Amino acid sequence: MKKKINFIKTAVADFQIGAVAPSSRYVVKTVLSKLKGEVLNQVWEYGPGDGVVTREILKLLPRDGKLTVIETNASFVKTLKQINDERLEIIHGTIQETLPKLLKQISLEKIKVDAIISSVPFSFFTPREREQIIKQTSSALRTDGKFVVFNQYTPLMFFPIKKHLKKLKLSYEFRNIPPCFIFSARK
Repeated sequence: MKKKINFIKTAVADFQIGAVAPSSRYVVKTVLSKLKGEVLNQVWEYGPGDGVVTREILKLLPRDGKLTVIETNASFVKTLKQINDERLEIIHGTIQETLPKLLKQISLEKIKVDAIISSVPFSFFTPREREQIIKQTSSALRTDGKFVVFNQYTPLMFFPIKKHLKKLKLSYEFRNIPPCFIFSARK
């Protein structure tokens, strides 16, 4: 209960956080089901918040896997740093600033990302910013890599995702505050 209260306090204090409560266990379960059977060595997460999904992704990663998370809120970054796992890389910054740097890094290392999970509030971005983020996300993913977007309260991202990725599936989770859309697509 204390975690939920801390999340709500942080969300109220920071207008850039798109959620009013942590993702429900039902949302987490659905997001994880989208990753079932996937090869997950290199994973990125946009907007991990307090790490409710992050912790579960780490359970799916092999010992030599890597999870890179991008979080704008300093309070959430502090909470994420309490996760004691050497496979976790925490970047304090915005998606717009961080993605170009990460793309350069993986290009130099000649690797691609197996899956990218996002709970950032895309409705806060301009159409141009949304388009750019999805385009960069697509270029980071390996062939047949997976992109899962959750905690979206409108189907706003359907067409931007469909434009750059294939096999797009949309689900809706009523058992969340508020209920939300979950998108899943492949490169």
